[in-house]
Amino acid sequence: MDHVGADQLSLVELLQCFGPKLEQFIKPAEDDPIVRAATAKEVCDAFDDLTLVEEPISKEQLTRDLSSILSYSVRTSHPHFYDKLYGGTSPVGCFSELLISALNANVHTFQAAPVMTVLEQSCIQQLNAIVGFPESAEGLFCPGGAYSNMLAMYTALRHAKRQLDERETPLTKPPRLVILTSSAAHYSVVSSATLMGIPDQDVIRLPSDLYGRLQPTALQEYLVRVVDGSVDENFTVIPFFLSCTAGTTVTGAFDRFEEIATVLESHKDVWFHIDGCWGGSVILSEKHRHLMNGCQHAHSLAWNPHKMMHLPLQCSVLLVRPPGCLNGVTGKPAAYLFHAKSSLGEDISLKTLQCGRKGDGLKLWLCWRVLGRQGFVALIDENFALAQYFHERLLSHPHVLVLEKQPQCLNICFWYIPPSLRGHVCTVEDLQKHKTAVSHCTTTIVQRLREEGTALSDVAPMGDFPYFLRVVLHHPQLGKQGLDRFLDHVERVARDL
Repeated sequence: MDHVGADQLSLVELLQCFGPKLEQFIKPAEDDPIVRAATAKEVCDAFDDLTLVEEPISKEQLTRDLSSILSYSVRTSHPHFYDKLYGGTSPVGCFSELLISALNANVHTFQAAPVMTVLEQSCIQQLNAIVGFPESAEGLFCPGGAYSNMLAMYTALRHAKRQLDERETPLTKPPRLVILTSSAAHYSVVSSATLMGIPDQDVIRLPSDLYGRLQPTALQEYLVRVVDGSVDENFTVIPFFLSCTAGTTVTGAFDRFEEIATVLESHKDVWFHIDGCWGGSVILSEKHRHLMNGCQHAHSLAWNPHKMMHLPLQCSVLLVRPPGCLNGVTGKPAAYLFHAKSSLGEDISLKTLQCGRKGDGLKLWLCWRVLGRQGFVALIDENFALAQYFHERLLSHPHVLVLEKQPQCLNICFWYIPPSLRGHVCTVEDLQKHKTAVSHCTTTIVQRLREEGTALSDVAPMGDFPYFLRVVLHHPQLGKQGLDRFLDHVERVARDL
């Protein structure tokens, strides 16, 4: 069959030929390299050529191409992949992606994708109930968390402008629409504002505490200044959108949603949004759902099951509590696509700026059916237990300083103090005196581990601190011994620093 054109292979034949290699890739052993470190040129050179060919290639060539793809790709399913807020996926997750591709349906109209439309709406309804939103709440699946945050902001902006248009008495000064968020919020808040023509100076970054949590008192103080007019004497400042976070990117911090909701009781025109893309999944766990207390008061919530729940990229939802707010997002609908309202089912693309939409709802529905809620709960609880173990292990280590006294999520941030700095850096306060040296040590450790394929973590800055190692623990199969071995690897590569 090697001489058969690759275009002649059936789906079954492709899976028979390449399925075992993919299975091996998504289930690596701990001592397998996590990545083959290479430059862009070296990756290009790994292929016979990258030509978009005139004639179909052979099965033999396809085999070589697939080998190059797998050889130089990051094994996100590897136990020592700590780099990002997502990791590997399950076999059923991979199968769900294959099923979506096989169906090849665009979930923009019910007529084009009846099953996927029903599954998406069912998932949204049940997720709203889990969050504590009423039955009238709505939502949809989005192409990533940044898009979910953007759509929430756009919905709030439309709502604010509609309120301005409907005012019975005109404003005495021109309106200045501003966005409120924390200094530790995701960058998508700023990029979304830019897309909507809101200048950077109108994105107000309220202070966060050491761990990245928005300070409710700072929010209260700013809103008091808005009311008394002292923020800007020339404009009527209108905070139309507040973006809070459930699990910040760096430290995994959860804002205090109950306290924030209390502050907003006197400022009901502010749209209360929660970016729960990373940490929203904790609401499934009885042990850890307290971190989401108060989220039921939010107007909208972004949540990425492809992160903590290990679904394949991408699987992101936006939940919206007030009914009808997503209607009309597209403006005047295209008559050639969206016909008169049908009793058959709803056209979901009327609620989003997208036309082409994948059936990500099927992905969540199928994985949930196979694994059950308790499967996700066990995954989350076990990862939190590992994070607690590793944090305590670091606290007791003589050559490690930890950023937080107690981790809020699965992000663990720490500094490894190399031999050359011992005796000079003994406390967190000492770090600032040796900022350059500690940052160099941190980045070198991460680089060396990556180059030898042992582990993939990341570095991050925060305030005036030097760069620290940030590891995200979302591979329960790693276990405590695996974490101990990772720490041994850190010490080994840092001996000569």
